[in-house]
Amino acid sequence: MDQNSLEELFKKHLQTDNHRLNRIEEKIDKLAEFVVQIARVEEKLEMLEASRDKMGERLGSLETKQLMTENSISNHEKILASLTRLFWTVVTTAASGIAGGLFFLR
Repeated sequence: MDQNSLEELFKKHLQTDNHRLNRIEEKIDKLAEFVVQIARVEEKLEMLEASRDKMGERLGSLETKQLMTENSISNHEKILASLTRLFWTVVTTAASGIAGGLFFLR
């Protein structure tokens, strides 16, 4: 082999190596972009998880308030029923008294 053919072979080999290195660099760049995208997705997932935890806490608080309100309403219903009975007892007693008084006055 002469000097020119060796140089030509060396140039072809360098071009092939450069081409391979460029493809490897492109793949590494794509992998780096993919890693950045994965990191963004992980951040979004963490934010969503934190938001879900806050919603869970709020829901628990609302459930507690609902139970307290239900208990309060139940107590108010019992009081109202007692007052209603008392009212009708008083009305019935008064009506009986009035009717008895009218009956004895004749």
